[in-house]
Amino acid sequence: MKKLRYILIFIPVQSLIIFCSISCSHDLELVAELDTVCFDTQIFPIISSSCGISGCHSGINDNPEFNASNYESIVKDVKAGDPRNSLLYNSLTRVYGNKRMPPDEPLPIKQRTLIQIWIEQGALNTKCLNNTNTTNNNNDSVCFKQDVQPLLISNCATTNCHDNISQVDEFVFTTYESTTSNDDAVRPFLPGESKIYLVLNETGDDRMPPPPLPALSESEKEIIRKWIADGALNSDCPSMICDTLELISFAGQIWPVVSKSCVGCHNSTNSKGGITLDNYSEIITVASEKRNGISLLTGVIRKEAGFSAMPPSGELDDCSIRLIELWIEQGMINN
Repeated sequence: MKKLRYILIFIPVQSLIIFCSISCSHDLELVAELDTVCFDTQIFPIISSSCGISGCHSGINDNPEFNASNYESIVKDVKAGDPRNSLLYNSLTRVYGNKRMPPDEPLPIKQRTLIQIWIEQGALNTKCLNNTNTTNNNNDSVCFKQDVQPLLISNCATTNCHDNISQVDEFVFTTYESTTSNDDAVRPFLPGESKIYLVLNETGDDRMPPPPLPALSESEKEIIRKWIADGALNSDCPSMICDTLELISFAGQIWPVVSKSCVGCHNSTNSKGGITLDNYSEIITVASEKRNGISLLTGVIRKEAGFSAMPPSGELDDCSIRLIELWIEQGMINN
């Protein structure tokens, strides 16, 4: 998409405004020369992250006037080829007053222009995603292997739930393939129609993980929502730098790993093996206990002989394991 990228990014903002006010709506020949704007990778992420959030237009018990969770609902407020007479575009370009959308801050002009060109091109449900590329190095994206899979394994793919053996309701969340094999569980780009996300926001016995297990935090639910909204890719974004040179930070480096990969099974409600890892003191208790001269925490995450392999499905990446080892060697400081 070199031509479009050039127009949207490299020309000055003043020229962009002139270009859009003169050309985007009137010069159909120029619009036709632009590369196709893709709904799935360019338009939907803008609308879902700006409009399709909880309490606004997510399609889940909120404002019924507009549903931003999928293409079919979004396009109802669009007149293909005519952005000026499209309710969606008019709402997003009404940058002043109490009726502007989003209400807190208007979209950047580049995003509004992109939506305008998409409508000019016919507001099609264009899919330009290369599904053969499972690696995603965009730092703004959610990565399945590093961000989503640990949450699923720790909170869902547990004994008597959605592991390889139990397979409750025929859902298995141990691998990417099993997680996405059931169309009801995950519908790429449509978190509002994906059961794996919807049940996280339920109440009572319908909520997952089921009570009395703790619910996922809002930030954890947002990770899963964004992963689905971005296409539910089998993305792997290993960190290019493993920062082991300085003193290892418990709050910044250890707790994020433990909370995401371990706490779902080892909390005050669901203390598998009689072990809880809800806080610093409980973690150092496990890290200080030794078996054959090896820290219990190190032994389980390295899946050493004589230790229960943790997490039971999947494994921590090498950097996370090394950070935990060094933190233990450095005295398990609460910093």
